[in-house]
Amino acid sequence: MKRSLLLLAFVSGSLTNAKAQYTTLFTQDFESSTAYTDYIGGANKFAYINTDNSATNTISITDGKLTFAKTDASSKASAGKSSLAATFIKASFDFSVSGNTSESGNAVIISYGNGFTSTTGNPGIGITHSRIFIAFQSVSGKFSVLPYESPALPVPTDPSLIFSGEQTISWFINNTGSAVTYPAPDGTNHNLADDSYDVWVGAGNTTATQKLIVNGHTAATGTVDLNSFKIGYVNSTGTIQLDNITVQSFTPLPVDLVSFTGENANDNIRLHWTTASELNNSHFEIERSADGKIFTTIGSLPGKGTTSTPGDYTFTDREPVQGINYYRLRQVDFNGMATESSIIAVRYTFQTDNLNVYVNNNQLTVRVQSPDAMPASLKVCDITGKRLLSAELNLQKGANAISLPADKLTNGILIGSLNIGGKVNVVKFRK
Repeated sequence: MKRSLLLLAFVSGSLTNAKAQYTTLFTQDFESSTAYTDYIGGANKFAYINTDNSATNTISITDGKLTFAKTDASSKASAGKSSLAATFIKASFDFSVSGNTSESGNAVIISYGNGFTSTTGNPGIGITHSRIFIAFQSVSGKFSVLPYESPALPVPTDPSLIFSGEQTISWFINNTGSAVTYPAPDGTNHNLADDSYDVWVGAGNTTATQKLIVNGHTAATGTVDLNSFKIGYVNSTGTIQLDNITVQSFTPLPVDLVSFTGENANDNIRLHWTTASELNNSHFEIERSADGKIFTTIGSLPGKGTTSTPGDYTFTDREPVQGINYYRLRQVDFNGMATESSIIAVRYTFQTDNLNVYVNNNQLTVRVQSPDAMPASLKVCDITGKRLLSAELNLQKGANAISLPADKLTNGILIGSLNIGGKVNVVKFRK
């Protein structure tokens, strides 16, 4: 008994079918004007860009970058934006410094929280969820990135933590209530606990240069919502430049589905899918449909919980329907929440007329070739899987034509399965 299978569809992407995991809340590249005041007020503009002493702390747009030049360490400047609410934030920007001549562990303070004002001072810790420091080295152009601590951590001396030139700083903050796996700048998937943050630094925002500098540091005040973003140049002297400032919200997806396919395997249909990462994944339910609309569960496989390690899964459908079979995955979290994959369609046909089932004049006729005289079990279901008829048959060797009353069968598409010696033949027919 030979069967042939044609795969009609291939699926890749998230099980939630989202096209993107990030939503941009704010972005600015300072290319539209050379006046910094033109970047205040309105969409994708700051709520404020200011200084408390314009004589010793000048603000400009230089070389297409927001530039603060300080000659007095006590003067302050800041730029901020509110109404950037989310529970998981990625804030990224290009940063460089020049003219710095003395060490400062908290020269630039960057904060994310709720209720920030336009004053040039730092927001209070009570309204700040997370905060990071940019520390100046005593050599011009060199800096480091530090997590918030009070008192401030010492300026690093480890060469691997000292940067120069323009670097992209990417700050990930989690306030979702649970751990989140996110796509990191180095191309991997990284797990971040609730109410904590990571900081990545790398030149040119390329994956090969990215370093995880701050790894899972506890938030300053975890009970504060994420809504306001502020950059403050509050200590030391020198010129800093900021560019390509972007704030994005991130929606963690339960499972990142890389592929979902089907293939012929020993008279069955074998389904195969792979995942790039998983978040709180309890299990997969495998569903099949004869019409692509009404699905029934035909099996399940346990998930891998939360992991950034790729997953590989295989499930065998031992009773595929003749014609087109539709399959989808239903991914279930530990909390019972479920999401569905896109549907793949698989055409499955017999290469011989081994089994033929049809209804005529309210009689169900089963025609089948049997290799020997033997018993067989017949089952007829509707497309929801509800059993409408079952019968035990005695087959003769060779051709068989068996008639049964069809009054219990409902109108529409039906599925007949005939078990002969452990081999199950399945056919779709219509009454």
